[in-house]
Amino acid sequence: MGDPINEMMQRMWTSALQLRGREFCFILNHAVRADKAELADSMAALARGINKLCVSVPPRPPFPPDNLCFRGGGFDEQYRSFFVKGREFRQPAYFATSFSRAVADAFIARAVAASKVRWLVRIDDVRKCAHVNLVQKTNVPGEEEYLFAP
Repeated sequence: MGDPINEMMQRMWTSALQLRGREFCFILNHAVRADKAELADSMAALARGINKLCVSVPPRPPFPPDNLCFRGGGFDEQYRSFFVKGREFRQPAYFATSFSRAVADAFIARAVAASKVRWLVRIDDVRKCAHVNLVQKTNVPGEEEYLFAP
């Protein structure tokens, strides 16, 4: 429809349409984590489009209020001991968060896992973050999604 690639990718990322019970964002992240050679070309094209949205040097506003965003969902208890306060780690896939705690809580409510979690993601007050951006062309108004690149 003539949209710039970053706007098209934002709409694609936020699509609620499902294939075999999964949304596009889940399918894409599953493929990214799988790291299979036969998917590399397709994944590179999609990643380039999404990264045009997410990666900016220097970091660009808007930034979350109090530099804090939220993520909610199910949790697999076998990994609980890994997650301790202050631990730094790399996320191998796109990581969607929200400026809104209520949005994170809505994802917790729809999670089917026995255990649930609300993640608090803090953005450095001074350095900010160069691999994240607010998704503004969305299929889910009010979500205030702050999307981190892998």
